[in-house]
Amino acid sequence: RNETALTLGDLRTAASGVARMAAGAKNAAILCRDSFHFAAAFLGLAHAGVEPILPPGDPTNALSFLPHPPDLAIDDDFVRASEVATALRPIDAESLRVSFYTSGSTGAPKRIVRTLAMLQHEVAALQDEARKAGVQPLVVSDRPIGA
Repeated sequence: RNETALTLGDLRTAASGVARMAAGAKNAAILCRDSFHFAAAFLGLAHAGVEPILPPGDPTNALSFLPHPPDLAIDDDFVRASEVATALRPIDAESLRVSFYTSGSTGAPKRIVRTLAMLQHEVAALQDEARKAGVQPLVVSDRPIGA
């Protein structure tokens, strides 16, 4: 990013800042264009126990697709402004809900809600299918989030 190497410490700092700033919110839409900021926002919300909402399409008008306004809208500027390290609480993957939307290619975008644990199980099932097909999937960690 701008020819500067990013570390896990940088991600932890950014995520902890987002968690601090999002504390008390029920949900938050992630509107980041920068992938590092997106990851920091997602992890920060997870650590704060705040439901991440992943709207469809371009972040510029993504909020217009949501049936109800989120408690927070997190964009790249929000993440940059919150990059102050604080302690992170554990993630409860069984209860943390994640909302995302279909593309809306056949009509209005539809909301899909999963717990983080459900998403982890879906990824594990896809990895198993890939292995059966002779493809070695990318595995970042064998340890579930929150464990």
